[in-house]
Amino acid sequence: MVAEPMSLILMTFLCCLVIADGILTHEILRRGGRELNPVLRKLFEKIGVVEGLVLSRAMLIMVFIASLNAMPVIGWFALNVFYAFVIAHNAKQLMGD
Repeated sequence: MVAEPMSLILMTFLCCLVIADGILTHEILRRGGRELNPVLRKLFEKIGVVEGLVLSRAMLIMVFIASLNAMPVIGWFALNVFYAFVIAHNAKQLMGD
């Protein structure tokens, strides 16, 4: 089954947002910030921040790819909006320094 073009575009953009979130999160943590997600915080303690960010982002992107044909366009749109707010929050944290 071929993915709907808009779903593919939104999923690709979402993957970019997830990667940007990882980069911003790393910078926040490097500057002494704290990870608010308790699952990720525990992962970072176990395997390290960079390793945890790469692993968590890679797994999330794999889930997105596997879900490409299963999720409707509105779902991809909603996830993009959610991650845009996450990015905005992280950017605000960085600019507050």
